[in-house]
Amino acid sequence: MHADHFSMDCWTGRTDPEPDSPRWHQRIQPLQADSPAGVALLGFACDEGVRRNHGRVGAAGGPPLLRKALANLAWHRQGPAYDAGDVVCVDGDLEAAQARLARGVCTLLDAGHLPLVLGGGHEVAFGRRSGPPQGVGGQAGPRG
Repeated sequence: MHADHFSMDCWTGRTDPEPDSPRWHQRIQPLQADSPAGVALLGFACDEGVRRNHGRVGAAGGPPLLRKALANLAWHRQGPAYDAGDVVCVDGDLEAAQARLARGVCTLLDAGHLPLVLGGGHEVAFGRRSGPPQGVGGQAGPRG
């Protein structure tokens, strides 16, 4: 998975002294090509749909803020979780960003991961929904 932007900087927080009290920032790992199947967070940093609908922009800042909010929460998972980075909408090209998001979701599904897309505005739904038909069961769809 090749995200447009990747940083683990937001994954910081409190560390409890008890060994059985981990937090997200202690367990989340950067996604690697050979990572075992797990939950994979993929951000969609995009304001363009909101802007086109004359809404209040700011949704592009959602993915890092959501990661920061998750970072200090207690970890209750048994399996792995990964950060796959962010797809970024550049120069208002919403359609290209949604296509990259769909390919990212496909890539994650094909590798056995459960993608969790962090948005963004409502436009995250189209790109996220476009991925599964391309990535499940080898069905044809745009890749690249």
